[in-house]
Amino acid sequence: GYCAPGTFATPGEAQCHAVAPCPAGKWGDIPMTDDVQFVDASAPSAGSDGSESMPWTKISSAIAAAAPGATIAVATGSYVGDLTVATKPVVIRGVCPDLVEIVGVGPAGAAILIKNGASKTEIRDVAVRGAGHGVALSGSTEVLLDRVWIHDADLNQVTVRRVARVLGATPAALLAGASDVEKAFELVESGEKD
Repeated sequence: GYCAPGTFATPGEAQCHAVAPCPAGKWGDIPMTDDVQFVDASAPSAGSDGSESMPWTKISSAIAAAAPGATIAVATGSYVGDLTVATKPVVIRGVCPDLVEIVGVGPAGAAILIKNGASKTEIRDVAVRGAGHGVALSGSTEVLLDRVWIHDADLNQVTVRRVARVLGATPAALLAGASDVEKAFELVESGEKD
């Protein structure tokens, strides 16, 4: 049989299960370090500073404010708007894919675009869908998608661009972890080869 949307079973498993469990609490089991930027779509936007008591309402605001390598803790909600991670790596981590979704709006873009200045970015415990690509890599390497449910993207779920020079012809920049990608993965080679 088939698993319901948002669930999967790996070879040898008899039961379907969620992409990731949903732990209790507003921030679940997201590691709390000094450089965490907090995001909560339901928080008032006035006076937002990214702290736990005054979280950003948009993930893009947290990306702009985050230090390189910082965690962006995302509370329950639907976050509408394409995200670009371009100049530094960050860790975008939601409570769980059943409760946190990133919804892309640009039909030719991506819900999440990770550019070459953001190698080693991590996306964890979120769902991704949208009008264009789900997640697109453009020159970035060592990107980790862990426990991410990518679904209902109008173009490709995951697209890797301009990585041929670093990686050859394989999409090794993408480390899929336990992610659930419900449609095709496509490597689009548009970069320069060695």
